Amino acid sequence: MIADRVDMTGVEIIGWDPIEKRIRSWLFNSEGGFGELFWRGGDAPDVWVKSAKATSTDGEKISALHVMKKLDDDTYTSKPSPYCATVILYQILMKLA
Repeated sequence: MIADRVDMTGVEIIGWDPIEKRIRSWLFNSEGGFGELFWRGGDAPDVWVKSAKATSTDGEKISALHVMKKLDDDTYTSKPSPYCATVILYQILMKLA
């Protein structure tokens, strides 16, 4: 968000992959970008790590590692790992529906 405006919106569909035996998700944004993410537990009980492979709106291939931390029962924060090869500077605050 820049000065009270939302630049892009998106949706993440989360499901269980019975073959891989782990959580997996697919991300789509309002500008045409999309990605696939694989989840694993982090170093702490309320932490998840998501490895992502995505395609930006202009066709650029992106890979990233995102760390999600639980803030409370309804809220998580997600931001790129500092060890990520492709650094995308943003942080997401998510409220569970």
